[in-house]
Amino acid sequence: MTVTGVAAEDKEAVRDAEPALVVSFQAPFVVSEANAAWYGMFGFLERDIVGRSMRMLQGPATNQAVLKSVVEGAREGRSGTLGILTLYTANGDDVLCAVSGRKTADGKCRLAIAHSDAVQVKA
Repeated sequence: MTVTGVAAEDKEAVRDAEPALVVSFQAPFVVSEANAAWYGMFGFLERDIVGRSMRMLQGPATNQAVLKSVVEGAREGRSGTLGILTLYTANGDDVLCAVSGRKTADGKCRLAIAHSDAVQVKA
């Protein structure tokens, strides 16, 4: 999400309204933080996810190659890299998500996650 014409702290508040995780650039993508919007969307508690890998959010319908591509795109500075990915909530429900990544100032990957209205097609 690009926000223009507002103060830096307001930009951060807008970004925080969007569910997001901060993860390492190396698989299995260890989570260092998540925002309140993400906790609300996925139903995890901070102690359940921080310090753990994104494998906690993956299941049989998760395409790991898509996740890897989004994270690699962010690492290489291609912030526009977007992937459609199935992730799982704390109670095991699958959620089709649009996931985009960007490199943070401290060298991690911020994954913005939103519900997707894409239609999955089985090959």
